[in-house]
Amino acid sequence: MKERKSICHEQLWRGGKRPHHSHWKYSQWRTKVYERDNFTCVNCQNVGGYLEAHHIKSWAKYPKLRYNVQNGITLCEECHKIIHKKYPNGEVKIENGE
Repeated sequence: MKERKSICHEQLWRGGKRPHHSHWKYSQWRTKVYERDNFTCVNCQNVGGYLEAHHIKSWAKYPKLRYNVQNGITLCEECHKIIHKKYPNGEVKIENGE
């Protein structure tokens, strides 16, 4: 009997490639975004909890901006879901002119 290797859903979706979230440059970028935003969701002002760093300009469309801290915002999990529903292409429109 053949031994089966465990493959997570994300590996299948990305063709077996390692997700960018595990790369050290991404982790460093995410931490800098959180620190700049004082670990606060920029949308609802919720402090701490489960936070996510979101790229303002798409990860896929703007590879040169991937690790630019100015291209990131801190969102709580709920606001991140709302943002993706409101802006399906992933690019956030900054309302306050930043």
